Amino acid sequence: MPGIHLSKTELDLKNAWDSENFGDKPLLKSIEIDAKKGSGLLGIKTLKIDFDYPVTFFTGQNGAGKSTLLALAALAYHGVPGHIASVRQHVKEHQDGNFSYFTFRDFFHRGPGDLAVKDVNLTWRYDKRTPLVSLEKKTEKWMRYERRPKRAVEFLGISRAVPAIELSFLRNNFNADIAGISPVQMTDETRKIIQKILGRSYPNVEEINRKKLTIRRTGEGGYTSFNMGAGEDSLIALLVLISQLPKGSLVVIDEIETALHPAAQRKLVEALLQISWDRKLQVIGSTHSYHIIDSLPRVARKLIIRENESHRVIGSPTTMLALAEISDQQNKELLIICEDSFAGALLATAFPAEVRKRVDIQACGSQSELARYARSHLRVAQRARCLIVWDGDVTDAKIDNYLSNSKAQIPEGNVNIDDRLFSTRLPGTVPPEKWALETSKSDGIDYIISEFGLNSVEQAKSLLDKCSLNNVHNITYELALASGLNESNAAQCLVRCSVNAKRNEFQPIIDLIIDILDKPNGI
Repeated sequence: MPGIHLSKTELDLKNAWDSENFGDKPLLKSIEIDAKKGSGLLGIKTLKIDFDYPVTFFTGQNGAGKSTLLALAALAYHGVPGHIASVRQHVKEHQDGNFSYFTFRDFFHRGPGDLAVKDVNLTWRYDKRTPLVSLEKKTEKWMRYERRPKRAVEFLGISRAVPAIELSFLRNNFNADIAGISPVQMTDETRKIIQKILGRSYPNVEEINRKKLTIRRTGEGGYTSFNMGAGEDSLIALLVLISQLPKGSLVVIDEIETALHPAAQRKLVEALLQISWDRKLQVIGSTHSYHIIDSLPRVARKLIIRENESHRVIGSPTTMLALAEISDQQNKELLIICEDSFAGALLATAFPAEVRKRVDIQACGSQSELARYARSHLRVAQRARCLIVWDGDVTDAKIDNYLSNSKAQIPEGNVNIDDRLFSTRLPGTVPPEKWALETSKSDGIDYIISEFGLNSVEQAKSLLDKCSLNNVHNITYELALASGLNESNAAQCLVRCSVNAKRNEFQPIIDLIIDILDKPNGI
């Protein structure tokens, strides 16, 4: 399953981050905005986001607050002697080397008719070695930059993807005559990464600098930024810049997928994770791309949702949950929400075809998020209907609490909320993976023999016994190792075996769905 089982690099990143053994620079762990008394910070009244991984990307609809959070991430640090950011605004002289730093004016500009930002409290929290920084803005001015911990920061906005040929100041400063200018060759390692992502050969890559302006060239006899595609040029610029940053820097990237085709987006995520590990870089960015989201480990994803004047964050969203939120589309008559893809597969397998055609099944994460997501969906699609299918081990008390809290925040309009939001459970009283394993052991051995290509009951029991019940979410992974299938295929086989063995236990869910679909809802 995408984002669940981590590669070695992804796991190394997680372990180092959790143990706070990720380089020697202060790590940004959270940002909190509290502006309940004022007009808000670009519309945000309250929002807290935690960084659970060295690489974190925000997704969400336009206006959700992603750009504001990126700006606050860049503002979390003061400068480091010797580092001048590429988008340098403020440079301070220092005996060990001049340095640049970002100020609030770089990101929060008051234009004609804009309200003044006042009564805002901001808090940045870092690792245990570093004291938090809290700022309270009651006037027009932001101050106390020197209180921030020191770290090299680079901010890469979407302007990086504007083609060089469209920028007159670049055309005016770079022409065929570059006499007296010595191009700077990029490292062989950076060149190989560029080759892998873009899938083409680059004999060498170099930068040409003049009057604090920079273009790229693919080497003598090659071509420059003026003849590169916007995606090619911006990708090369990004990777070259990252390769030159001090070890342990913070990199902030807005809309990382800009101008890149899907295959390059996926390879860029893979490269970025490796670079983060190798150079101990913290990377914070934003994206609207399915390919970026799906390529990231779940722990690296943050879904930001705006509901009128409130904002909230869903950590580690599934790809489909994030995509559904940013696309805001429902083409089926009923949205069915469950915790994870295994639960969703059980339902899809158990449903008859005529039901599957009319419903949309989405895995939305932990049990605490199901009712919240239903709330968000019903607020946006004001006459849509949702069915939450809880795991079998979720108690009545928890379900009642989750539902009551969410129903209270859903505007009813002309339709009673009880006609829009429904709830049931999966079979059994344990997590669905454990239920499927136990069901297959007790009633589905013949199906196990058939599905996994085994020769006897003994082989089937031996296969299932290799799956530990200590961590139910590892069952399909362990089953894949024992059977020689990949995890997705092993999970599907287990799903089919358990559903075929106890298909009758899904009938109450099917009956409820048919009853819901048969009711008019005014859509």
